Order: sequence, then C-alpha cells, then structure tokens
Amino acid sequence: EEQVLKLQAELITSKDSQLQELKDSVVTSVGDRVETQLNTVVTSVGDRVETQLKSYSEEQVLKLQAELITSKDSQLQELKDSVVTSVGDRVETQLKSYSETVQSSRTDGSVLDQRILKSVVKNVVAEEDRSRNVVIFGLAEESEENINERVSDVLKTVGEAEV
Repeated sequence: EEQVLKLQAELITSKDSQLQELKDSVVTSVGDRVETQLNTVVTSVGDRVETQLKSYSEEQVLKLQAELITSKDSQLQELKDSVVTSVGDRVETQLKSYSETVQSSRTDGSVLDQRILKSVVKNVVAEEDRSRNVVIFGLAEESEENINERVSDVLKTVGEAEV
C-alpha cells in the first residue's frame, strides 16, 4: 500500500511537472507567433502608409493614421482572443486528462493513513508553490460534474467565502 501511495504521489508530481512544461511551451510558442505576426502587420501597414503619405495632404495623413490605429487595435484584439481561446482550450484539455488519470489511478478508495497523507502533501508543497491553490481531500470526483459549483458548495458548508 505504501508503494501504491508513493507511485500515486510520483504520478501527481509528474503530471504537475508535465502541465507546467506544457504551459511554458504554449506561452513561449504563442508569444513568438504573436510577435512575428504583429511585426509583419506593422511592417506591411507601415510600408503602405509611408507610400500613401507622400501624395496626401496633412488632413488625409491624419485620417490614415486614425484608420491605421483602428486597424491595429482590431487585429491585436483578434489575435489576443485567438491566443486566449487556444491556451484556454489546451489547459482545459490537459486538466481533464490529469483528472481522468488521477481518477483511474485510484485503487480501492480506502482512506489514507494521516501520516502518509501528510508526507505526500509535504513533498508536493516543497516542490511547488501552492499558496493560491485549494486542495479538498475526501471529496469524490464525478465525471461530468461542475467543479466550480461543487467547490463553492463545500466552501459555503465550511463557512468560507466563495472564491
């Protein structure tokens, strides 16, 4: 039973590490793509504006600058929305996968010895800063459940403010 608990702790640590690596990779990749696309857009629009500026009056220049700013704002918002959606979908998929793995790795559902549980939690906390996470032990996880609602209900039951 100690080996099973040790393996579960290692699995959780491994999955946390993999999730962090994936997050770092996605952020780097998305950041590079955003920078490349933004540079391309700025260069393209800048070249077009520079060509047109030579033949337009000051009033027309101001109008083009306003259009350029509007266009850049719109493109930046579209890019931002795309990045947020992409990253959100990927993180959600990984969290579901992690949850399913933990769910399937349970053995007999028996309650853990308190000393073993403390030891596992100490090891995990030592590896990561979990100061902003909430861990609820003993709460069975069900498929297709609304986790936010479930955690909110538990917090209300124990008298804590809703997060």
